[in-house]
Amino acid sequence: METRLSETRKPQADGNALAALRGDDLLSLPAHPPSELDRTPILGIWDNADEGESGGILRMAVTEKQGVLRVRAFGAVTPPHTGAAAVSAPAAEDWGEIDAISYAPNVASPEAWGFTARYDFGFLETTIVSYIKLGDLVTTTYNVFRDRSGRADYWTREFFYLKEPPRAPHSSSQPIAPQPPAQQGFTRDRDRIRDASQEVDVDVTPLLATWVNFDATSRGIVRAEIVRNDARDKGISIRSFGANEAGLLSWDSAPAIPLSDDAAQHKSSGLITSLDLGFQRLVLVGYVNRGLLTLEAATTFTDGSPRARYLTRQHFYRLPRGG
Repeated sequence: METRLSETRKPQADGNALAALRGDDLLSLPAHPPSELDRTPILGIWDNADEGESGGILRMAVTEKQGVLRVRAFGAVTPPHTGAAAVSAPAAEDWGEIDAISYAPNVASPEAWGFTARYDFGFLETTIVSYIKLGDLVTTTYNVFRDRSGRADYWTREFFYLKEPPRAPHSSSQPIAPQPPAQQGFTRDRDRIRDASQEVDVDVTPLLATWVNFDATSRGIVRAEIVRNDARDKGISIRSFGANEAGLLSWDSAPAIPLSDDAAQHKSSGLITSLDLGFQRLVLVGYVNRGLLTLEAATTFTDGSPRARYLTRQHFYRLPRGG
């Protein structure tokens, strides 16, 4: 059974009168939920396991200052060199310190396992989504250029290890402002391409499909339909379906930005969008790798309920045409 969101503007509620668009929104809550998440698991200095070889983020400092989560990222930028000298190790390009949002793995957990942060460099917007897995800080970045440089919007996936545990809280409450990139128009090596003289149309075909959750028992997003907006539009839209007691609950279709896996590659394999669903806001991002779509949904409740912000990751397969 499918219920359209457009027909249920007052979302269904359980016995606790909590609005929900999927079963994951309605897990049993503790009797006295904490006012804020314990962020200890995500705090510290995190270094990229590839030591900057991929040209992505080299390091992230994740701290908590006066109850606010902060992230300070450093991009890997290879300094110029001449002659036959050995290639230098990447330098750390300071992006500055910004506020971040922590997330639990579910609405009832008191402990953070991930965070999101968004950098605005003017010519580029970078959204960071990170979560802890077996001690690693797994990080995806979603990068959208604003300078009409011809570079493709792109996503990355990177892995970080804890180099230094969290220190005592800093007395200052003022964030360190984002720094202007030393290399004009670049925040890290992955922003570079040889020829950025003109914009190139992006092929969104790899994303276009109906995607079904591998987990048939999931109480989260169980289905997603990604379509092209129209023949003249480079954009795409995603329509998600959540699982609840009534069956499938269809969310409104949301425009999304298609992303490649490289600034020089114009075949899309990722996306980023955001949704305001009344009682909750979501950042919804994802990428396709070897035929598998991963969707990461960062949910923040805005209805004053005691539910924790939570971040989920789910995997989907492509439904054959006509299926």
